Amino acid sequence: AFAYTPTDVTEYELRNFLNDAMQRSKLCFVDHEPIISCRIHKRYAFAQCATIEDADKALNLNGVPFYESKLRVSRPSKYLSSPKPAEVWQDMMQNPICTVQPRHAASLAANEIHNVCVDDNSPSKFIRLKNIITVHDLEAEDFEDLLEETKEECRQFGNLRSTFVSQSGTHACTIFLEYDSTRDAARAIEALRKRTFDGHSVQAEYIDEYTFHDILSK
Repeated sequence: AFAYTPTDVTEYELRNFLNDAMQRSKLCFVDHEPIISCRIHKRYAFAQCATIEDADKALNLNGVPFYESKLRVSRPSKYLSSPKPAEVWQDMMQNPICTVQPRHAASLAANEIHNVCVDDNSPSKFIRLKNIITVHDLEAEDFEDLLEETKEECRQFGNLRSTFVSQSGTHACTIFLEYDSTRDAARAIEALRKRTFDGHSVQAEYIDEYTFHDILSK
């Protein structure tokens, strides 16, 4: 059971975060997903684990930072077996490596942002899409039509605040999206990762707010 869960996250986001935290802290193998599903009720959540051993190890996530909260992890009150020993997250990790970036990251200095060790899979309302457009598409007369079709497709997952395409540099041919909420972005990630375009699998990934605005300003 998880207490103090943020109210605006999805069960999909929470499950991905918990699996990532356990993998990166070596509580499980990298290719193993110990958390099968999550069910959220108000500020509480319940997770189903793949094995009893996974459930025991998940208790070590107690205190892990998640958005502005620190999750309190414990067995359900009706759990009858003898509890297994577990550490508090801050004691287990000298340098927390699974902190999710704060929502107001734009107000932080660049070095502070990188010090919280956020990776691109951390839930946010910002997304980048690859393998949808090519260099040839950028030069085509119907490029604006293609971009508008992409926007329309992405609007079905939630309110799309902004969209832009990087046309040069290391991010060339990448589409960047900003949604109203992480919930909308999660819907887009889940759906778009299953799509193919012109024979290529679409890559849909979260990015943090600082990266989004940094690329937009260039």
